Amino acid sequence: MLRQHRRGVSAALAQKNQTNALANFIIKKPIRTKQLVEVLNAAEEQIKVAATKQTEKPPAPKTISSPKKAKPKTKIVDETTPKPAKKTSFLGSISKHLSRRKSPVAELPALALYIPTESDAKLTTINDAKALSKWITTLPKDNDKVTIDALLEKLIPLNRVTMAAENRLALLELYREPVNDLIFNRDVETVKLEMSDPAVFKAKVKQLNTFLEELALGYKLVIMQAYQQGLRPRLNTPFLFAIIRATESISLLIIHAFRHYRTTPTGAVHELHQLYLYSEADEVLDKQASLKFSSTKKPFIHYYSQIMLTGISDPYSLDKYDVFRLFNLMAKMADRVTITPLTDHQKTTDNSTVLAGHFCLECHSDRMSIPLHHINLEQRQQTDVRLLNPQGVLFAIEQIFDAAANTSTLGRYNLDIQLLKKVIPQFNASFQR
Repeated sequence: MLRQHRRGVSAALAQKNQTNALANFIIKKPIRTKQLVEVLNAAEEQIKVAATKQTEKPPAPKTISSPKKAKPKTKIVDETTPKPAKKTSFLGSISKHLSRRKSPVAELPALALYIPTESDAKLTTINDAKALSKWITTLPKDNDKVTIDALLEKLIPLNRVTMAAENRLALLELYREPVNDLIFNRDVETVKLEMSDPAVFKAKVKQLNTFLEELALGYKLVIMQAYQQGLRPRLNTPFLFAIIRATESISLLIIHAFRHYRTTPTGAVHELHQLYLYSEADEVLDKQASLKFSSTKKPFIHYYSQIMLTGISDPYSLDKYDVFRLFNLMAKMADRVTITPLTDHQKTTDNSTVLAGHFCLECHSDRMSIPLHHINLEQRQQTDVRLLNPQGVLFAIEQIFDAAANTSTLGRYNLDIQLLKKVIPQFNASFQR
């Protein structure tokens, strides 16, 4: 129910265009900005009319008097005296604000990333980058659990308060710094804990998963704010920076799930697909971003290709200690991948030779890439389907094998060779020479 501005003017919120409520206006759910603006403008006019009627004075009674000499009707106007500004009503102000509000760029794809709702409660966090940097140095370096708990205590409320984009990004970069050590750390103590106390280790895995989720949420907040304001990553560096960092963070969240044989978080892969389509449409797939406090080392397409290649390799079939090694190995080959729209021939053919050796990205779905020959004709017609071609990766793997064969001892190639022998059938399963 919209509160009445003055007596006699009210509006009712209803599911349909009709309601039994005694109201001057009916607002149909869901509320649309255009409809709300129209109601506010109409309400303002009705209020003006009512106010005018109340202030109008009755006409004075006519009297008969003797005629007087008419005076010239000359009106003197002092143009140096400014006229009082017309006061804008409360409803008019809201109406103008709503009508001026920016919206997402129409020609770019829609983004629907999950972000937390803002909280009205007083939350304790650190909003200053220098203060946060100093505080992080006080955290213990030999106790990951205590460190992550402390970081979450500040990061979770940070993701639920309103903040300028660049300030948020500067803070998130400080939270991001220890991520690689926390995720890829495989020291002796970690292995012992995993083997001796699985329950405690499981709790630690869940805690780190929460931290990765919150880090990704922070970057997604910046993305959605810029998206709703109608900004473009091609023209707005913080927007592009947030897209690249969010992709990196979501990829780490997914690889962390692979590593511990957990299902990937619901919607995580779909969010990566959305960001791909958005970056593709705005022509920033291979662009990097640099802010005064940090720079991206790789563009969006690198991180996206890296995690998609890892998914092709069927990481759940690998030993848990090989997953991170595979992920890092795919980082070296991510730039060898090509991702393109399907050709007309690929959309309509049933020729297995044409379809062989390619993988399909269904960007409307929440799943990783799958062999193209598993996608039926109807699915291939979708405008958001893309073709992932790993033939450059296969060539790079062959080069590694050749280099190892020409070396007297496998040396540094040994572990990579063993791992690649496990995963190359996944890349070759539909590849015909």
